[in-house]
Order: sequence, then C-alpha cells, then structure tokens
Amino acid sequence: MEKEKDARTKLIEAAVRLFAQKGYAAVTFKDLAEASGVNSALINYHFGGKEGLYAAMVESQFSKFAESIVNPQLAALEPAQRIRQIIRNLSRLHQSNPYIRRLLGSELVNPTPCFETLIKERAVKFSRQVVATIQEGIDKGQFRKDLNPAITAATMLGSVHFYFVGKPIIQNLLPLTDAMDQEFERHVVEIFFQGILDPDYREGQ
Repeated sequence: MEKEKDARTKLIEAAVRLFAQKGYAAVTFKDLAEASGVNSALINYHFGGKEGLYAAMVESQFSKFAESIVNPQLAALEPAQRIRQIIRNLSRLHQSNPYIRRLLGSELVNPTPCFETLIKERAVKFSRQVVATIQEGIDKGQFRKDLNPAITAATMLGSVHFYFVGKPIIQNLLPLTDAMDQEFERHVVEIFFQGILDPDYREGQ
C-alpha cells in the first residue's frame, strides 16, 4: 500500500512539472515515467491513462486555491481581515507554487476537459465565497455601501492572478523581478483597501 501511494505521489509530482512546462498534448508516457522514476504501466494502473493523471494533478494543485479562500481559520475573521488574508494567501500560493501559474495560464488559453469539470467548478465556488465576504463587509459597515461585490471581487482576484500568470510577459515590459513579489502583495493590499473600506470604519475597533 505504501509503495502504491509513493508511486502515485511521484507520478503526480512529475506531472505537475511536465504538464506546466510542455503542455498536456506534448507530454508522453515515457516523459512521465522518466521524470517520476516509475514504470509507465503504473500510469494506467493508478489513473487509467494520461488524462486521468492530468485530472488528478489538476485536483491536487487547484484544491490549494480553494484552501486559500475557504477554511475555518479565515471564516473566523471579520470580512476586512478575511479579504486581506485571502489576498496574502493567493499571492503566497503563487510564489511557493510557480507551476500553478503556468497550468492556469495554459488552461485559460487551451482548456482541457478538466477546465469544465474541475477548474471552473472550483473557481466558481471560491469566487462566490469572495463575493459573499465582500457583501458581508458591506452589510457590517466595513466596506463602502456603493460597491458592487462581484466587480470588487473580480478586481481583487484579477489583480493577483494577472500579475503572477502574466509575469513572463510583464517582465519583458516592466523592470520587475521575483524579489518584488512580496512588495507586490503589500501594494495590492494597501491600494485595494484604500478603495473599498468605508471611511467611518476603523480596523481593530
């Protein structure tokens, strides 16, 4: 059982790197076997083929986005603090998992069947959670009453995801380095909150 789990884990870990670097269509069974050190026959055994392995890999990676937004620790925070932490969580997820941005970018440009069955489903769920948090903040007087929660959520999520997913292109246009990622995170939090906080609300009071 432990060996089976180890082989499955190795295949998923190799798949993350290979699919992010080469794209789904270009990755072969041989590539996956060599990168993972696992017999290629185990791809069919554990996942039913390359498509099944890709789906398992997508599930393992994109579930991290949901965990960044929907978890008990965040639920216990007030809306303003929750939104701050969600921005930080998403930014740090991108920083610590650079292959996620490539996978997300690839799915947006050339979606696989997983886009509808896994990625879109999760994206809808946690996007709605952000919208609900913003609405809660409006109702509690923490955020401006004239905000459109959906547009505000799109602005927030777009700011973070566009920066990281588009970074390979952006770095050719602007003098940005990976060392600036944490500064970007602070910048997004500061600028975003200057725009959405109710003038009469004071955090921590």
